[in-house]
Amino acid sequence: MKQTVLKWVEKASFQNFILTVIVLNALALGVETFHGLSENTFSMLYTFDQLCLVIFVVELLLKIYAYGWSFFKMPWCVFDFLIVAVTLVPNTGNLSVLRGLRVLRVLRLISSVPQLRMVVNGFLDAMPGIGAVGLLFFIIFYVFAVMSTQMFGAAFPDYFGQIGTTMFTLFQLMTLEGWTEIVKDVMAVHSWAGFYFIVYILIATFVLLNMVIAVVVKVMEDEGQAPHTQQLNEVLERLKKIEEKLK
Repeated sequence: MKQTVLKWVEKASFQNFILTVIVLNALALGVETFHGLSENTFSMLYTFDQLCLVIFVVELLLKIYAYGWSFFKMPWCVFDFLIVAVTLVPNTGNLSVLRGLRVLRVLRLISSVPQLRMVVNGFLDAMPGIGAVGLLFFIIFYVFAVMSTQMFGAAFPDYFGQIGTTMFTLFQLMTLEGWTEIVKDVMAVHSWAGFYFIVYILIATFVLLNMVIAVVVKVMEDEGQAPHTQQLNEVLERLKKIEEKLK
């Protein structure tokens, strides 16, 4: 019986059905946000939402039965379990604010689509590299913040009065949001400040950002090559066994 359920939940048709339900549920949740919906329409959407939730619960119960305790050793299965568990929390009374958590079910698309899983796995694998780049950025950011406070704090306290204010200003410059106004104001007093801020923007906005992108792209390439490498190793292993038999 367990093997039958296992084969059934792993069928492509079953997985495509669940994927379709996730998409339809996401669309229904979006329609609920429209203004002017009739009471009948809203009631139908709510009923459909509850039906989707029942389907997700049944799917998880079938998988738990089929996989046993191994279910909780598979990260993506645990992810699905937590998403559905959160949306099962009652949303009445003081917990009515949790009603918006239903949209979290859309995140199940990540676990249902292999390409999305690969992207997320690649991002998680890239976290150590991103952390190193982030530490480098913080060091550079802090150095520029201290220098800017000392050089421009007296003349522009609103921008560089203290370390916290300066960090916020430098973050704004990094996002290129209104940076020309700030730089022009400072250049009216310190003509050389333009060169200083251009160097900062080039480092913070372009160099470090591209370093993060490079780390993620490298890991994603490795993720994409991993299945092909495994298949190649399997083929080489089979050829080696055939060669040994021929000898």
